[in-house]
Amino acid sequence: MIDPSQVLRVPLVWLLLLLRPVHAQADCQVFADQAQLEDARQSWSQTLEALPLEQRLRWIAGLHAPDEKARKEATRQKDCLVRALAKAMSVKSPLRTISSYRDHAQQRAIWERKYAFRGRAFGRITTATRKDCSDLQGDGRMAWDPLRATHRACWKRLSGEQREREILQTSAPPGLSRHHWGTDFDLFDPTLSNPPWRAGGRLAGVYRWMRTNAWRYGFFQTYAGKSAGQELGYTEERWHWSYYPVAGALQSDLANHANEFQALLRKQLSDNGHYDLVLKHWRDFAFGVESPAGDSTSM
Repeated sequence: MIDPSQVLRVPLVWLLLLLRPVHAQADCQVFADQAQLEDARQSWSQTLEALPLEQRLRWIAGLHAPDEKARKEATRQKDCLVRALAKAMSVKSPLRTISSYRDHAQQRAIWERKYAFRGRAFGRITTATRKDCSDLQGDGRMAWDPLRATHRACWKRLSGEQREREILQTSAPPGLSRHHWGTDFDLFDPTLSNPPWRAGGRLAGVYRWMRTNAWRYGFFQTYAGKSAGQELGYTEERWHWSYYPVAGALQSDLANHANEFQALLRKQLSDNGHYDLVLKHWRDFAFGVESPAGDSTSM
């Protein structure tokens, strides 16, 4: 039996800790405005400067594991964002993270499978290729399907650079995927396609909330209008969100050391001729991204 007189001797701070809600978000950073986001990015830029340049470049290229502190912060903030969304939208079904960190070798395996035209359907058939390839006339499918004979016949006739253009519609090459950084996440929809996020889709309300509020937790939609509107760039990805304080610092570091990074990229991707277009235009893909300021007019 507990002696009431002993309970009174328990320090107040201990009682407060015991009574604290299990799901408290004490470790969540909620940003008030653009200035706070920039301060966080600059702080991470200073942290990066303390690391050897080779390590930073290899981190960006997926050849070195992300800094553990950076990865943990990005993951923690992503979890905070998901909890806030679930609470605001009264979401009962699990909001899953579909994909997060991938290293160089994993990304290369994805690219090589598509280049060799194996496995499941992928990407998006470009208008130019659909027009030029008679085998695709009347085929209403949006994605390439290696299991279909007409698709295989068309793919076989494509040049190497044409194949690269098709893959680059929806896939980053190894060395240029932001999933190497430990800051980027594919969220909620396992199909990794835009229709569920558009008006009338099951994630349309979630997307509206994300566009308005994700920046408060440091996140922005990586590929939206800017990248999709370029001649060379990824199509819009409403499921892909990036943690700006760390990713923005890495992006700035990449811009400041673009020549050194290009040398590293050439060393990694010049072995089989499957990345010729990538090596010519890698800057379009590395820098053709959105910025947090573009995600919410309320900032």
